[in-house]
Amino acid sequence: MNRSRITAIVVIIAVILAVVVLLIGKNQNNVSDSSFNDRSQTNQNLDDQPVKLDFTPSIPLDAKITEPDQKIISNDKQTKTGFFKLNISSEGYNPSTIVVKRGDLVNIEITSKENNYDIFLPGSFYLFIPRGGTKTLAFETNAYPVGTYNFRCRDYCPINKIINGSLIIKP
Repeated sequence: MNRSRITAIVVIIAVILAVVVLLIGKNQNNVSDSSFNDRSQTNQNLDDQPVKLDFTPSIPLDAKITEPDQKIISNDKQTKTGFFKLNISSEGYNPSTIVVKRGDLVNIEITSKENNYDIFLPGSFYLFIPRGGTKTLAFETNAYPVGTYNFRCRDYCPINKIINGSLIIKP
């Protein structure tokens, strides 16, 4: 084998490996198994345009703390962990609003029974929930300012329907 043939074979192998690596990377970016994907961590949306956090510092006057499905209070009674269940269907998020107190730890178990759905808070998180699946979003409210955070279905929504919800953090 002469030198030019060896070089050609090496180049072909390198191109094949590069294509395989790109395809594997692309497939991994299309799956969102964690609560934070690459676009949300860099505050980029699908069109690579900067997004603003869908947040307002105002709190509705009638906002009452949502009773969690389960709660754990720390021994020093300073911290409460609330466990909430959020269901997604073609009718929307249920409950559509969760109100928590700043300082609490929050665990939201999100379930989709009928179809694939997602939940998206621009600049903060994105979760894909497959039909029949459940994902958990856990966070500490001290990491966020008091106010109203609006989330929505982004990619896996019913045709011609907008699904919105809100998380309210009270002082």
